[in-house]
Amino acid sequence: MKYFHLRNSLFTTLLVVLFPLQFLAFIPTSHQLISAPTNGIRHTQALRLMEYFLRTNTDSLWNNAMYMNKISKELEDREGVLVSKWMFGNYFIKKGQATIGIDFLKEVKYYYVSRGDFEKVCKLLNDIGIGYFLQGDYATAEEHYKASLRASDETVNPSLSILAEVNLAKLYIQQKKLEKAQALLDHYINEAKRLKKFESVANAYGVKADIYLSQNKLEIASEFCEKQWKYAFLSNSVQQKVNALTNKGIIAFTNDDFKAALKCFMDVLELRKKEHFPHKIYEAYYNMAGVYLDTDNQLSFLYIDSAQQIAHRYGLLVSERESILYKRDELKLPIDENQLKNLEKTIALLEEQNKEEREAVVLTLKDMKTKEQKTTWHSSFYWWIVAILFLGMIPFGYRLSHKR
Repeated sequence: MKYFHLRNSLFTTLLVVLFPLQFLAFIPTSHQLISAPTNGIRHTQALRLMEYFLRTNTDSLWNNAMYMNKISKELEDREGVLVSKWMFGNYFIKKGQATIGIDFLKEVKYYYVSRGDFEKVCKLLNDIGIGYFLQGDYATAEEHYKASLRASDETVNPSLSILAEVNLAKLYIQQKKLEKAQALLDHYINEAKRLKKFESVANAYGVKADIYLSQNKLEIASEFCEKQWKYAFLSNSVQQKVNALTNKGIIAFTNDDFKAALKCFMDVLELRKKEHFPHKIYEAYYNMAGVYLDTDNQLSFLYIDSAQQIAHRYGLLVSERESILYKRDELKLPIDENQLKNLEKTIALLEEQNKEEREAVVLTLKDMKTKEQKTTWHSSFYWWIVAILFLGMIPFGYRLSHKR
């Protein structure tokens, strides 16, 4: 069988969050949102729901975002409305409508920047980076991931220090910067193990497996795939189990085990359809096309055509280009070269249009730090004045007591 670079879940695990396994015991219900004793508690519960449903059920995320938005407006809770927009933003990105999602998330980011909340800004920068990554604007995605890591330096939450690392590593893989990707992944895995974030460990091992698969180093790739499978079960993450199954299918395929690969990929496709995440469904169709490449060109065409339609419908520009190139290079079919050129121009134009956005991200963090330093200085100055006045009063009080 001809070696063909299939697709692992490089896009599909971007939204893995860094919560411990015990987190699942604290998923709030919709009823708890409305009965929360304070707005702050309601905001925290809503964000927990968002993180959970991003990995399990985006339809439920939409319903809870609508619910949170309604409650917050009734209570005249401005921040609550923005939290609901955070939920909407990630929903749209997950559903393949990145431009809409990014706009929602930017609005929320501006609010938390004004509040000097580095922890939430760190998370939002990572989420916005994901949106740009899925659009194919790697330059802007990279700036957001790096800014997220810089923002994490200003927080006390150890999980945030590695939040964007795996996403940045995936981006470097796309750019063929494999040494940088490996270094980030090694650090990410060590920290995630220390923090007992087993789902995150599984995610990173899956990415390492993909690096070695791309180099056709099947023995090493298999080792990392087994580690991915082990930690997927430790975390009880359905998403990571499906990702591991995808990698197992790729390894079976490259070992010329057509039957095992086909079973893996068919199972993955059915599971991806149930998730309703466009970029995941795209990858599953792409792999089905690849597995039939040497045995049935007609089936291979039908699957890659389905993948292309999904990519086109949901604005997955890089994926759409990839599916067109598959038809040309693998199936040897004539393609519309103008369509391909227009896609490449659109991707390049995105990076050019977002140049100011990349510069603004860097300035945002500098402004936040400057503001924080001024606030700290003013606070320190105030307490120094209080201390000087207090110390100045001691001799006066002493003389007054002796006069008495």
